[in-house]
Amino acid sequence: MTVFVYIGQNLERMREETALGLIKSSVMLHFEIYTRYDYYRKSDYSVSNSVLYTADDYKINERWVYKVIKRMEREISKEC
Repeated sequence: MTVFVYIGQNLERMREETALGLIKSSVMLHFEIYTRYDYYRKSDYSVSNSVLYTADDYKINERWVYKVIKRMEREISKEC
């Protein structure tokens, strides 16, 4: 299971824990960025164009989008 899938399945709990300060708010921002990237990918854009459009939407560097993608696609163990 990837980090993105895990957050998606536990979204409400993640939001609550972020509000309580148990989870960094950057985790939720990364989830939002990856969700936008995923939207562009599912809309049949290439990886590079999806990254470009996502970076433009969030006013961030393309390199940062690639880092977010890498983090969100990382596998996590089910024991966690």
